[in-house]
Amino acid sequence: MGFKVYRLCMTTQTAVQDGMRIGELGAATGLSTETIRYYERADLLPPPSRTPGGYRAYGPEAADRLRFIRGCQRLGLHLGRVAKGFGDVDARVWGHVA
Repeated sequence: MGFKVYRLCMTTQTAVQDGMRIGELGAATGLSTETIRYYERADLLPPPSRTPGGYRAYGPEAADRLRFIRGCQRLGLHLGRVAKGFGDVDARVWGHVA
């Protein structure tokens, strides 16, 4: 039992340091890879960096953002409204209009 917990912790820590692949992000958030790709296309999730092999590499902030999106949906907000809110916040943070 102790080995499994250690292995899980090490795998998660390594994934965060190197960037999580889309499957790892899906497992961490309970979302399918198709849903994550849809959120990218809908501009709810910024495009991730890419590994030298071309795989998506997400940081821990992507998991936080996806959890926030799911929470907004549970409260009854439509994705369009969430996307507009992210656009407004991202524009203020990054200094440009989305």
